[in-house]
Amino acid sequence: MNNFDLNRIREQLASIRVVFHQSLESTNTTAVELSARESLPLLVLCDQQTAGRGQPGRTWISGEGSLTFSLAINVEADDKHDQQRRLLPLTAAVAVCETIERFCFDETAQVTPQIKWPNDVLIGGRKVCGILVEATSTVAVIGIGINLFNEPEQLQQNVEAVSAGADKRSGTFPAGVIWPQRNEESAIADNFLIHLVQRLVHWQDLGNQTGTNAVTDACRQRLWSRQTALTIQLPDGQTISGTEADIGQGGELTMLVKGKRRSFVSACLLPGP
Repeated sequence: MNNFDLNRIREQLASIRVVFHQSLESTNTTAVELSARESLPLLVLCDQQTAGRGQPGRTWISGEGSLTFSLAINVEADDKHDQQRRLLPLTAAVAVCETIERFCFDETAQVTPQIKWPNDVLIGGRKVCGILVEATSTVAVIGIGINLFNEPEQLQQNVEAVSAGADKRSGTFPAGVIWPQRNEESAIADNFLIHLVQRLVHWQDLGNQTGTNAVTDACRQRLWSRQTALTIQLPDGQTISGTEADIGQGGELTMLVKGKRRSFVSACLLPGP
């Protein structure tokens, strides 16, 4: 249990209504339900999530040592902001990376978070954060699950839940943890959450004002596998290998395939060579 200081969180995020539950099936599901009848922005936070959703057909179980929440926000229902809506998973990933860099940077350990397109954050090739965005024309719910202090056995349970029914080429990455030392957990979790939500709101506001270039540039700087060969799996199961991965201005993945740059809007990056 993280023992959140809810009064402090609400004070620091004064413009956002904060709803806390010790246990929920899914913070995204609860946020979607609440957003239909309550004013936004709205933050749903819990200690334990028992049926969180990841990529299609996958479950993410989070408990002690995890930071799990969903932020519901209003989005503009016009073509001008459609691109910004599509970029929300990467926008959240940039905010997560910035927060890790803010609180966890260690020149000796060289903690460097990277974004695995389109919705994960890795450290040292291990997944420390998953993001799921569910959006309508006017509301977006951004679900974020982060392994802050999980013990090794808890990480293994998460990996097994994510991998259930999947083969070895399913795109499942080994789980990692940000803080292996379990000291001052409550204060760290509070500060991490507050800063992360503030950075997420910052990037969203910046996108509203100036467009999406700043987000894609920040994502590009942290893109995993940018300098290496990679293989992706398309929704139909086809695999494609390429090099020089990049992010397009619409948030799509681009890479060189047999000398030609191709774009992909839906694919799974596979681990390993």
